[in-house]
Amino acid sequence: MTQRISSFVKEKTQVNRKNTRHTLVASAVLAALVVPTAVGFSAQAETPSDEYFKVKAINEETNSITGIAGAEAPAKGPTAEEIAAEEAAKAAAEAKAKEEAEAKAAAEAKAAEEAAKAAEEAKEAAAWTGNAVTGIPAFRSFSVNSKGVFGTVIDQYGYTSADGITWGNKLYAGNLRADQMASGPKGMFAAESSGASKAVIRLADTLNGGAWNIYSSVNASHVAATSAGFVAINRQSGDFSSTVYWTQPVYDKNNPYGPPFVLNQLTTASVMFPEGAVKSMVGSPTKDLVVMAVEGKKFSNTTDEQVYNGIQVYEKKNGSTVPTRTRVLDGSWSAVTQDSGTFTALSTDGKKMATSSDGYTWAVKDTNLNASYGELAVGGGYYVAIQKEGDSGSTVAISKDGVNWKERKLATKSPAAKFSDALYSNGKFQALAYDAGTGNRVASSEVWVFDPAKLS
Repeated sequence: MTQRISSFVKEKTQVNRKNTRHTLVASAVLAALVVPTAVGFSAQAETPSDEYFKVKAINEETNSITGIAGAEAPAKGPTAEEIAAEEAAKAAAEAKAKEEAEAKAAAEAKAAEEAAKAAEEAKEAAAWTGNAVTGIPAFRSFSVNSKGVFGTVIDQYGYTSADGITWGNKLYAGNLRADQMASGPKGMFAAESSGASKAVIRLADTLNGGAWNIYSSVNASHVAATSAGFVAINRQSGDFSSTVYWTQPVYDKNNPYGPPFVLNQLTTASVMFPEGAVKSMVGSPTKDLVVMAVEGKKFSNTTDEQVYNGIQVYEKKNGSTVPTRTRVLDGSWSAVTQDSGTFTALSTDGKKMATSSDGYTWAVKDTNLNASYGELAVGGGYYVAIQKEGDSGSTVAISKDGVNWKERKLATKSPAAKFSDALYSNGKFQALAYDAGTGNRVASSEVWVFDPAKLS
């Protein structure tokens, strides 16, 4: 076997050597046949002869046998369809990678937005603190004067406080429980709307001094403080009208500690309202003027339906004893307040906010609210609105421009508590929540403090 393999290899080697010699000879002959005339050949030699083609054939045949490099046909390239398919696949892969990158970026942005929102929500929640009041029975209205003294009246006694939470200085104030409180340059005033023979009274300006002075049996549904004193609206029921009482400042040298005002009852038809028509009222600290939010109602014992619906202004001008009434703004408004002489009103549906520097000319803006808020407080560059008793309970809303509001449901200590009053003092807002205590519940009050400084 070994001899056969050796003989075969030797034979093949000889054949290859022979073919190689043939190739070299053929190439030399072929080159000689195509030498140009410049080296001594005639012009006829430029045209290939039969010998040329024979040698060329031998050369090609030899190349196919010996496998000389470069003799094979070039490799076949990809077709147009294959190239198009490859480019489409590449484009699809790039598009998918871009889509995944964009989705990742969007998810990261959303996560960052949600984290920022959660942090803001936590900050806003921390800005509100609930406090159980001490030193006083449950109450539903309070006020604060320019000296930072809080005051209210409940169960025949008046109380004062430095912060609206801890109360003291209990002083007799007649048979009164304040449903409305107001403060102005001439003092702090309280009024009750329920029952009969209830008085509008005045609280001394100091925290631990003075007495509550009873003015008159007014049974007032609203009270407002003006630059000259106060204005009260007598509450009647059924088909009777509500009468406006306006104070007249007096001085009795024989009784310097007595009331500095007397009530002047106005009985003209122009200042009479059906029961419950006046929704809110606030006075001016610089004028003997009040702004009222009046709901359009008619007297049930008459066919007159010309009761005005909107904002009204009453003002005593040039020393007149009778105020003039001006209708200034149409629509349904549930709350009106003032801060440093600028009046602000909120519509009954919460969708509009109006402001005025004089009570007569108003600018109205749309808001993003869509609910009724019965009480409004303004101060320190913020607005705070609360849903009052009879509304949806412990919901508050805050805004910096009066247009964009953020609503919050506060977890009041008593689930049945509903907000009844709100005010601004010394850089903070305070919202009073009241639980009447029916059934097994004990009547209670709590004060929720909103500190805007905690939002910065």
